[in-house]
Amino acid sequence: MILFHIDDSGNTGAKLDHDVEPIHWLVAVGIDESLVRDVDRGIYLTCCRHFGTSATSHMDFEVKGSELFSGRGCAQGMAPAGRIACYEELLSLLAPYHGRIFSRGINKRGLAIRQARTGLAPGHPYDRGFQYLVERINDWLASPTVSALGLIVADEQQEVERRMIHQFNQWTHIGTTTGYRAREITHLLPSLHYVRSVDSRLVQMADCVAFLRNRVAKINGNPKTASDREVLRLWTTHCAPLVVDDRVWP
Repeated sequence: MILFHIDDSGNTGAKLDHDVEPIHWLVAVGIDESLVRDVDRGIYLTCCRHFGTSATSHMDFEVKGSELFSGRGCAQGMAPAGRIACYEELLSLLAPYHGRIFSRGINKRGLAIRQARTGLAPGHPYDRGFQYLVERINDWLASPTVSALGLIVADEQQEVERRMIHQFNQWTHIGTTTGYRAREITHLLPSLHYVRSVDSRLVQMADCVAFLRNRVAKINGNPKTASDREVLRLWTTHCAPLVVDDRVWP
């Protein structure tokens, strides 16, 4: 079985005309169940090296990609070089443990335009992004080269999680209902788990990957600062080679 931990970036709720965050990204990091404990321990040891006792003694300690890059939260007071080193050490755990990355971006204005044509309310971008992400993960699991079952663990989403749990259960029995690729979800267990990111180091890893994916899209191949260049280097070195599926809709 493969465990997929999901987090997002660029979430502005139902506000679809946001200039700073035009795309809502959902990212899943897949790790085989036999290797999850090793990755979790690797994250734990990395945090111990960079943050000392706060990583072990504070029950609210967590690593967030945006805080590592900005020097806020857990990374407050850390020098930029130390923050980048920590970020890189975390991401470098993915390849040795055969991590796989799936990402789905929902262009918020595009969603609003598409739905306006149908006369329907656009809803929350997370709903559509989550469905499309699940479909792609299911396709990969069902492929002859993989042929495995999966389980999804996602960062809590108070706005939508009850609806998503209900819909996900339906998808595993009667299939998804929107989009031209609607299909029954056959290779994911019909049990969707939402947890607080502070309680899951693997969800925190997904957050770090999601933050980078969002920044890469904003840079759009034109880095203007040292921070931009580091983002592209980290993504290209540690994430891009592990990407199975990466799309923006519409």
